[in-house]
This record gives sequence, C-alpha cells and structure tokens, in this order.
Amino acid sequence: MCIRDRYMGSSQAKVLTLKNLVRSVGICSKAGRNSDKSSKHNQDIAFHTEHLGKVRNAHLFGVVDGHGDYGLTLSNQVREALSRNLAAILNDMLALKPVSAQAREVRRQLIAAAFEKAQADVVAGNREDASESGATATVVLAIGRSLVCANVGDSRAYAVSGSKGAWEALQLSTDHRPKEIHEYDRIVKSKGQVHPCYGIPSAYFNRLQRSSLRPTQSLG
Repeated sequence: MCIRDRYMGSSQAKVLTLKNLVRSVGICSKAGRNSDKSSKHNQDIAFHTEHLGKVRNAHLFGVVDGHGDYGLTLSNQVREALSRNLAAILNDMLALKPVSAQAREVRRQLIAAAFEKAQADVVAGNREDASESGATATVVLAIGRSLVCANVGDSRAYAVSGSKGAWEALQLSTDHRPKEIHEYDRIVKSKGQVHPCYGIPSAYFNRLQRSSLRPTQSLG
C-alpha cells in the first residue's frame, strides 16, 4: 500500500487547531463499458464522512472500486471497514505534530494498521466465495490543514490548487499496476506472471490463470 501526506499551511501550526477547509462535496460515478460496448455493472463506491470519529471538521473521502463476481459486496464491506478503523485511530493521529519526520512515520504505521485491520474484517465477514473478487481503495483524510492519502490498487487521488486557467494537479496516490517496476518485481518474486491483455500489462497468479488483474493490490 502507499501512504502520503501533504501539509497545507505554516509549519508552526498545530493539527489540533482544526479549521474546516471543506466548503462543498460532489460525488459522481459512471460505469465503464465492456469490449462489446455494453455497460458494465457499476461496482464503484465514492463516499464522504464528515466529522469522522465525532471530531468536528475531520473529513474522510474515499473511492472503492470493486472487481469480480462479488465486487459490489466487497466495495461496501471495504468502505464500512475502512471508515470504522480509520475513525478508531483518529485521536492518536491528532496528538501528532503534522510535519515532523517521526510523526509521519507514526502516522504511516497507524494508517497501515487500520488498512490491515480492515482487510481482516472484510475476510472474516465474507459469506460467499470471494477468492477471485476484491476492491481497490483510495482514501484521503482531511484533518485541519493536513491531507493524508492512503491507497491500495490503482484508484487515484489528486490535490488540485490554483485558479481558473492556472490549475495545478498533484497526484497523492501511487498506482499499483504491473507496469510499475516495484510492482512488477514484487509479482515475479511471488511467482506470478505479467502478460499483455488487450495491449495492457496485466498480472496473473497460479489460481487466477483464467483471469487477469490490472490493479496488483486490493482488499478482500
């Protein structure tokens, strides 16, 4: 998984001094198309939680992209598990200074543990055979003037700044795809394979020879 943070303000400010930077929220989701141009079943979920963990002006934004026969079920389970486990670590995160190297490492460990707990919760809660299904997950925590992004898979998050005609987009998430060198090496070391599928590098594992995966990490 990847965790990245960005501080939007003076290094002297404290994350405990929360100011609501979120003015409005819009959510839109559109299903993709199959090779025959028919619409796919939309298994995506985008969500926003205001006052996460009952902390005023702490926001959680997330996108979950399901795949496989039970992708939508897993998307819902991942959303619920991540929201619950990230809320549980919020007070520990608020106690950290936002820009110190030590705080960043502790924050990384807290969020990684929340993702691991969410994965365990989803696996424990599955009543169906979801061994060939899963969901990517990308979340952004807005706490005070800090943005913290964590992701598993290839759903992207951007921070956009500037004004009309002069926008600047910074990608916060990191794609987990076979074409990325670190992911390619990890797949090969795990005895998986990478082959083109419709011209796009895709990952194959022994138990999934009949299907390909373009995101190389997921929950579920």
